[in-house]
Amino acid sequence: MYSIYVSTLFQENSKKLAIKFPYNLDVIAFLRRHKCRWNCKLRIWLSDDIKTLPNLLEDAFPGQIVLSFDLRLRALSRTMLVRNYSQKTIRTYFSQIRRFFQWYQQGETVPFAYLGVPGRKISEYLEYSYFERNLNPSTLGNTIQALRFFWMEALHKEFPGDIVLPKKVSRLPEILTKEEIIQIVSKLPNPKHKLLILLTYSSGLRLGEIVTLKIKDLDVQREVIHIHMGKGKKDRLVPLSKKFYEVWSEFAEAILKEENPFLFPGIYPGSHLSPRTAQKIFENGRSLAGIQKKVSFHSLRHSFATHLLEAGTGIRHIQKLLGHSSVKTTERYARLSRKEILKVPSPLDL
Repeated sequence: MYSIYVSTLFQENSKKLAIKFPYNLDVIAFLRRHKCRWNCKLRIWLSDDIKTLPNLLEDAFPGQIVLSFDLRLRALSRTMLVRNYSQKTIRTYFSQIRRFFQWYQQGETVPFAYLGVPGRKISEYLEYSYFERNLNPSTLGNTIQALRFFWMEALHKEFPGDIVLPKKVSRLPEILTKEEIIQIVSKLPNPKHKLLILLTYSSGLRLGEIVTLKIKDLDVQREVIHIHMGKGKKDRLVPLSKKFYEVWSEFAEAILKEENPFLFPGIYPGSHLSPRTAQKIFENGRSLAGIQKKVSFHSLRHSFATHLLEAGTGIRHIQKLLGHSSVKTTERYARLSRKEILKVPSPLDL
């Protein structure tokens, strides 16, 4: 049994497929049929067909193909897209997988001879990530999920059963008062920045949802905002604040750009505000307002849910507005609600 090593390389300013193997007439005939060419200098076969030829090779020579790491990820991305994974999930998984293999080995080709018993190495990497890189349990959990997916879907191997998800730390997020949010808004000089903070707080949107919101998503007649394909590929409706719309209408002409469909346009034609820019806007406003709490842009969403709960809105309604799949995720806001806490008196006051 021989192995056919398939990888990629740059030649003549384009990416090529490189195939290397011990001399074999059957493989040579196959490559010639698929218009591959022999490179005498590099002593490898080259092809422009990066997308389909690796699959054809695996079908023609099962069990003999050793794909490079890059090609393994390319095949994995197709699998994830077919399963309707979000681009953010794909990027996160690939980032975690690449980090592991950069730590594990040098060179591009994954050392398959050692992948049959990777448990010890993965455990060492998790220890390194926790103690040396100071990663939190949530990020370590994402790393394990990404590696498990790679092992099972790309390598078709069993993932070590002794690698378990770390116990998550249950921390309560900081909550901004309504007065503090108004203070942040008042300190921002740019009308677009003011409206960004106001709409995020008044509707409880996620960062990725607010920056990609389009003008047509605002239903003024029904006083709702239509969120398309939010987290988990779910649509939902959230309230459109009358006060926000009144202020937005006043500044809309100055903010909107010609032929740009987004409510918060970016600097390039047809683009939207970047998530990092939105975060910087919030950080700038918080700093100018002199707020010392450890809060982030996402704290606006936490504040939206907590304030609704304190105003008497049912937990199930808040769950739907936030787009949570499970009510358990929403129930943590009951731990943040001052109204709920005050229902139970201190024993000193009894």
